Amino acid sequence: MKYHFSLPQLPDTAIDVEKSYWSGKKSVWANGKACAQAAHSSRRAPKFIIPVPDGTEKVLGITPSPFFDDGLTVSLDGATIPITAPLKWYEYIMGCLPVFLVFIGGAIGGLIGGIGACCNFKIVRGSLSMPLKILAALGVTLIAAALYFVFAFLFMKVVH
Repeated sequence: MKYHFSLPQLPDTAIDVEKSYWSGKKSVWANGKACAQAAHSSRRAPKFIIPVPDGTEKVLGITPSPFFDDGLTVSLDGATIPITAPLKWYEYIMGCLPVFLVFIGGAIGGLIGGIGACCNFKIVRGSLSMPLKILAALGVTLIAAALYFVFAFLFMKVVH
């Protein structure tokens, strides 16, 4: 997923943050040029060196959301700026619907439910209209439930 924004502290600098869906790795570009990762940063919350037009450099920190929702917050000069809007309570419910498979399916239900929740949060963060988001999230939840029952059936066939 790619985010494009500018910051009040650097109004003439266009910043792009790209987050890999599979690995979670983040990359930053300032005005189209790749920024180096700071030496003292972590993989989960990396910091990048942003060149400033006056010849100095600033450190941009990226903090991901603690949930599955792909939300990002950046920090620069001690100020924390949310890049993505926080999800509303009903969007969290829509995203987490497949996770309830853990209560009926244990580890297999939890695994399939977790994958379904990641898909649902991608849908919730997407650009579809709200009715389409609701339908898509319900569709993913139903597919996750169907997959659970297929895997549970196959597991029972193998065990017995």
